[in-house]
Amino acid sequence: MTAPAVSVLMPVHNGGHFLRPALESLSIQTFADFEILVVNDGSTDDTATQLAVWPDPRLRVLTFPVNRGEAAARNHGLAAARGRYIALLDSDDLAYPDRLAAQVSHLDAHPAIGLLGADCDVISAEPGPHAPIDSPRTDADLRWQSVFGHAFVHSMLLFRRELFSEHGVAYSTEFPVATDYDWFTRALAVTRAATYPARLGAYRRHETSFMRRHAEALPAALATLAHRHLDREFPALAGHISNADLRDLHRMFAAGRVPGEKLPLAAMRRAAILHADLHAAFTARVHNPAP
Repeated sequence: MTAPAVSVLMPVHNGGHFLRPALESLSIQTFADFEILVVNDGSTDDTATQLAVWPDPRLRVLTFPVNRGEAAARNHGLAAARGRYIALLDSDDLAYPDRLAAQVSHLDAHPAIGLLGADCDVISAEPGPHAPIDSPRTDADLRWQSVFGHAFVHSMLLFRRELFSEHGVAYSTEFPVATDYDWFTRALAVTRAATYPARLGAYRRHETSFMRRHAEALPAALATLAHRHLDREFPALAGHISNADLRDLHRMFAAGRVPGEKLPLAAMRRAAILHADLHAAFTARVHNPAP
């Protein structure tokens, strides 16, 4: 059997409510050379029934009898994927018709880039309007943004399979949250990244989403993982920065700051100095790249 150009990887756990629109968005792609690899991670709702009757012959279903978690499901799918490119799509999000065509064409034309994101719209049942999510465009800007948290919408990523098969960039089970951020920052250690300059899908916000259910655990995990990212990017600088410093930095400058939250003045000053030092280091490397 000839391997497809793209494997679309979709883990799902009790996601039957939004699964059909996600699969339908793949059925109308203008690019046809792909497989849909769904990992049913111990679902107890009607997910298995929907998958059993889905008519697209490109669908492959891998099943865990019990829930093993997002990281394990994604790694299982990556190991089974046959495409030279891996496209991510969560079971509650949508891919617009030209998404795969645009991203595949871009990576085909730019062999130095191993990881490609895209902008997206936001779908929410909450009162709007809801601003779209636009990601930084260049490798340098994505690395800078990743100091503060998510630089990409994970569900919009397309990447070369060798990131996993040759470089071993798998998803970690260390933290129950921020597995996407952890994976992305480790991928940056072995490849260059970019964002396709168009909205190629829609990200859905809802009360039962994984992020909403684990929001309290996110800041501590992000600070720990951001420190590891800094240690890979700037080891000399990272040695003088604590996880607490990074948490304050995120609370000062990242979008996730709690409305009305006030930091102590000393923490605000320290965060501002840290922000300036980091920006100077990133700017210097952009203008004076290593040979």
